Amino acid sequence: MVAIEKANHSWADIKHIDDLGKQFREELEEFFVNYHKLSGEQYRVIGVKGPGQARKAIEKGRRAVSGR
Repeated sequence: MVAIEKANHSWADIKHIDDLGKQFREELEEFFVNYHKLSGEQYRVIGVKGPGQARKAIEKGRRAVSGR
C-alpha cells in the first residue's frame, strides 16, 4: 500500500494511483520487488487498487488488531 500525506504539497494533485502515470507506477512496483529481493524475501505485486480499497484494507487491519 502506498500512502501520501494530505499536507504534502509536492504530491497534492495525486488523488488516485492512476494519477502517478503508468511508467512511474511500474517503476514503483519494480522498486518494491527489487528491495525485498535484496533482503532475500520473495515479493510480488498482486494488484493495484485505488483509495477505496486502501481504506478497506486499513479498516480490516484495525479490526483484526482490536479483535472486532
